[in-house]
Amino acid sequence: MRGAKEQTYRYESVYIIIKKQTLPEQIIGKIAAEENVEPENLELQLQRYVSTDAIQDLANHRNDAWRLQFETPNHVVEITGNGTVLIDGQ
Repeated sequence: MRGAKEQTYRYESVYIIIKKQTLPEQIIGKIAAEENVEPENLELQLQRYVSTDAIQDLANHRNDAWRLQFETPNHVVEITGNGTVLIDGQ
């Protein structure tokens, strides 16, 4: 192939990292949404009202036939084994 030019292609890799939120992070996110603030601006320490380690242990449990309800000063939080997080029933 006379006169043919060599073509070089440059590909850039794009990596997308999707971090799955822990159940305690989901709870904080839902409470923050209820209060119309960003989660990092929420003035609530979840650990003061429930063991976040216990919540995560429940979330990691093979059996999803469980339900946990607890209260914070302004909300009633209910979580279930299928991943549902309800704040004040919603």
